[in-house]
Amino acid sequence: SSGGDANRQGLADRNNRCNQICKLRNLCLGEVAPWVKKRNEKERRVQEAFKEMLLVAFFRDHYAPLRLRGAGAKRTAILYAGMLRRFHEFTRTAPTLTDLTNETVARFLAHRAARVGPHSVERERNQLLAMWRLAHQLRLIDELPLIPPATLPRKVPKAWTVPELNRLLAAAAEQPGFVGRSRAAVWWPALIHSLYETAERIGAIMACRPGDLDGQYLSVAAEYRKGGKESRVYTLSPQTAERCCTIAGRERLFEWHRCPTHLWGHFNAITKRAGLYAPRLGFHTLRRSAASHLKAAGGDPVALLGHADPRVTKRYLDPRITERGQPKPWEILPRLDD
Repeated sequence: SSGGDANRQGLADRNNRCNQICKLRNLCLGEVAPWVKKRNEKERRVQEAFKEMLLVAFFRDHYAPLRLRGAGAKRTAILYAGMLRRFHEFTRTAPTLTDLTNETVARFLAHRAARVGPHSVERERNQLLAMWRLAHQLRLIDELPLIPPATLPRKVPKAWTVPELNRLLAAAAEQPGFVGRSRAAVWWPALIHSLYETAERIGAIMACRPGDLDGQYLSVAAEYRKGGKESRVYTLSPQTAERCCTIAGRERLFEWHRCPTHLWGHFNAITKRAGLYAPRLGFHTLRRSAASHLKAAGGDPVALLGHADPRVTKRYLDPRITERGQPKPWEILPRLDD
């Protein structure tokens, strides 16, 4: 009995060695087992089917669920939708994953560069390449993008001076009509004061609820803010806190019942009436203004804006304000003969 078991075990060991030798032989000769061929063929058919997937469907079913999170996800999705619509117009057909090639994307970016600024083109490049890399990670695309980032011109930051901010507030106090139950002439100055004193983004302030205001303290939860990582508590002036209490809505501190994009249109009307309108100046200019004036007064704009990198904060500082009172080079340099 024991001898028979030993014989069976020896036979099994020899069979295993033979199988391993056969597998090694097939591998060396380039031969593939039938079940491996069948699996590879199935994977190839699935991959080919996915390559025909529309980019809009890929964004909806894969990219958005895996990559877009936090308070800014909705806004980011809107930007991606606009980019995909423009890519569709360029290709003249509904683009699929097969359209994510270096040649097609490069021609699309050149097409966009003839119509919009370099920063907008670079944003759309980043969006397309982010979707492309995820498709590659999911093994839906074989090649990776080779399109390098562009060198972007860096403009001098523009903030509003104190007289300009006062003109803005005076124009806001003349805004006709109502916002919810509050007069627009009261609602808009309260919003502008809050944005200036907190240096917060407009989206975070508009997300605040009435309960977030406790006396002079305004709590802005992490989920309201860009990135959704850190909550902040700001101390408002007594006058601004009183204004906010006056206009507080039922669900939001700054109730806005119209379409969200109309908020920018009404603010542009105020800046035009104040003589401050420019295409790139809006709510974010109040954030730059607060940082610039704080820097000029000796404060820490990096802490105010909550940036991890001081180099990012530097892009917010208007030298007309931060360098006011400092000696100019021509005042220090030795004078030359006329």
